[in-house]
Amino acid sequence: MKLTLVPLAILKAAFVWYDINRHCDGNMLMQSKRSMKIVSVNINEGKAQALKAQGWSFDWSKKATDLIQGSSILKAATVDGEIEGLVEYEILKREGYVFAHKLEIDPHNRGVDRKHEHVAGILLGFVAQESFNSGCDGFVVFLSKTKLYEYYQTKYGAKRLGGLKLYFDSEASEKLIQEYLVGQGIQYE
Repeated sequence: MKLTLVPLAILKAAFVWYDINRHCDGNMLMQSKRSMKIVSVNINEGKAQALKAQGWSFDWSKKATDLIQGSSILKAATVDGEIEGLVEYEILKREGYVFAHKLEIDPHNRGVDRKHEHVAGILLGFVAQESFNSGCDGFVVFLSKTKLYEYYQTKYGAKRLGGLKLYFDSEASEKLIQEYLVGQGIQYE
């Protein structure tokens, strides 16, 4: 058997072409960030049940701050009006950070055969930007699911705070914004 050496650039190009065409109709993954919008939403019980039926984990009709004296914000990443991911967060100016209560992406955006790339990164970048905009210097605190604890650290640059709590400092938040928001054509409503 004769081995043929193939330049790395050709292998990368072939893989990208294969990856895009394997997952969708050609341009969906490349276009998903450009056509994405971040919008305010309210999820009623009917919509929450529909999301659960599609495999979503959280009950998005119940806000975390319903249980305490607080005011959280619910934002969705959408493509063509369809919810691709949700994040609930609260700006805690006195404490000096934004607390992300929940973050979840549509099950079809998980794993190898995902429909849209970087939905979680886009939502995390958005919350990081909100932290800067509200005078919290980019600090974002959140609780991680056990199975995602290491992933948030390696993929997004989160740092350990204690228990399952993680946080993004100014530097990590700036990286999130640069990687997932700047120049990506994300629209905000």
